Amino acid sequence: MACPTAGSCTCATPTRSRPPGPPRYVGDELRQARAAAWDARLAVAADAELRRRHPGQHFAPLRSAEPEPATGTQRAELTLTPDQSPGEIGQWIKELAAGHRAFASRLADRQSQTVPSEDPDYGDLGPAFPAPTRPGRAPILQPPKPEIQPSLRILERVMDRDADWEPAD
Repeated sequence: MACPTAGSCTCATPTRSRPPGPPRYVGDELRQARAAAWDARLAVAADAELRRRHPGQHFAPLRSAEPEPATGTQRAELTLTPDQSPGEIGQWIKELAAGHRAFASRLADRQSQTVPSEDPDYGDLGPAFPAPTRPGRAPILQPPKPEIQPSLRILERVMDRDADWEPAD
């Protein structure tokens, strides 16, 4: 969570960090719960820092980005009976689909924004919100190891050994 007053604030809040440790694995609920708790603590700390640095400014309280959990009636609508067709599931699915479409359009609008250049003839500087990139997984290229020259004593022993062999008839 970065400071919303981006240009005028000097908050040094990291945008996304995880506690040190091994990587998370699929199905490891304990690690996932710890990571979620870490993210929650990080968000609360960033919010406290923002409010400390800007005491006169009003900010809306933090809220979760997760949707509200389904109610019992909504879950009951998803349970199909043999005489019910999948098309009669309910308004709840239509609302979820409409919410998804609205989110997708907002996301597409945000991803299409660019940073304008100070010179209007130059063009844009690039995307305003670039997608995070992961480091590539290319192999590490290393130069070949230097060839080690054998000592003179070893070379003499090899020459003596080769001289002792007699050619086969």
